[in-house]
Amino acid sequence: MIFKNKKYLIVLSILIVSIVVVYFSALDRENTDTYDNIVGYVVAPVSKVFTSLSNSFNDFFEYFKDKKELVRINQKLEIKLTELEHKNSKLESLEIENERLRSLLNFKDKNPELNLTACKVISKDSSNYYSTFLIDKGENHGIRTFMPVVGSKGVVGYVVQTGATFSKVQTVIEGGSSLGCIITRTGDIAVCEGDTNLLKDGLMTMTYVSKDMSIVEGDIIETSGLGEIYPAGLVIGRVKELKNESITKNQYAVIKPAEDFDYIREVFVVTNHNKTR
Repeated sequence: MIFKNKKYLIVLSILIVSIVVVYFSALDRENTDTYDNIVGYVVAPVSKVFTSLSNSFNDFFEYFKDKKELVRINQKLEIKLTELEHKNSKLESLEIENERLRSLLNFKDKNPELNLTACKVISKDSSNYYSTFLIDKGENHGIRTFMPVVGSKGVVGYVVQTGATFSKVQTVIEGGSSLGCIITRTGDIAVCEGDTNLLKDGLMTMTYVSKDMSIVEGDIIETSGLGEIYPAGLVIGRVKELKNESITKNQYAVIKPAEDFDYIREVFVVTNHNKTR
């Protein structure tokens, strides 16, 4: 009887323990689910925020990475553009120089009777409005004082000083300079002179203009060949306007030279028309 009771007690105990284990296991699962729910409720939004921030930072750094690349490309393009502009400027300069040289050669072809020595202008004195300048040829090249100097469009001046490898040229617009001239259209003779009042404007005057001379603005003026320096037939310039002197009322003309002395780069020295004084 006692044994049977023990047997029942053992079975009962095992049953109770089993029920307790099952209960507490179920309870633990319920608590775990609850904890997971709480953690998920709290952590999930935070996780989303950090994920969003992470994506934003990635986009931010990608933006600057792309911008840095664009800046680098832009810098390379700017360098290339500068190089192309420099090359274009050199080409334009060469084209202008070639045009000047073609004009000089054309002048030489039209005046085969003149012995011409080509020279480059190496220095100008801007303080005197380019009324004098230096060229790169001198006595070693057969250049002498009082030799006439011409450009592709007409008279420039004459040589006033020589060195072994350079010469100084005085232009026709220098105050006090003079040369015999002729009005191409009419054949009337006069004198062209440099005028200090007109020097800064690159102009000169034509005097000994009588009232009965038929002179109009635009008339071409050439060298007459009278005098000791210039041969006949070289263009000096054109009549810009006619005026009367304030005191004597004598008529004179303002002449615009054919050559622009601000932009002279190359000239010819006429070596076979020298009349040394």
